[in-house]
Amino acid sequence: MAKIKEVVDECLAIATAFTSINSQTYNEIGAINFEDNDKSYPMFLFNKRNVEVVVDSYSRNNLPRKSTYSCNLIFVNTYTEAEKLTTDLQTKQDSLIDIASQYFAELRSKNASGENGFYLGDITFNSLDEAHSDNLIQLSYNVQFIANLTDCTLGTFNY
Repeated sequence: MAKIKEVVDECLAIATAFTSINSQTYNEIGAINFEDNDKSYPMFLFNKRNVEVVVDSYSRNNLPRKSTYSCNLIFVNTYTEAEKLTTDLQTKQDSLIDIASQYFAELRSKNASGENGFYLGDITFNSLDEAHSDNLIQLSYNVQFIANLTDCTLGTFNY
């Protein structure tokens, strides 16, 4: 069974192993600007404030059997005033899109079998923005993780 912890751990492990990503975190979007002072770019952020769970099917005893976690994964890179003199925004965006595409290819490849308890569903591009006084660019993706829930147990109820 894959719970959200296993999904987050797998996403962060891949980001850690990926040489094109220099830092990663499971945090809220504000961490890009303030909280993670030891960060470097390009950065991967698993947005802890934007996780939705939909139960897709139930077992015979009414426990969840399959659920979809819809999560927000964000890729961030610098786009400083000095870079703007030599590199246009589209080139920087393309570079970040390439990093995200390579990341998702590895994530999908490692979890295609569902052996970890989940596999990837739809991946949709959400937004492409300049952020933090136009010194950063970010890509936001909505990603569906389909989890097979096999070891849920009934609780104890005293009426």
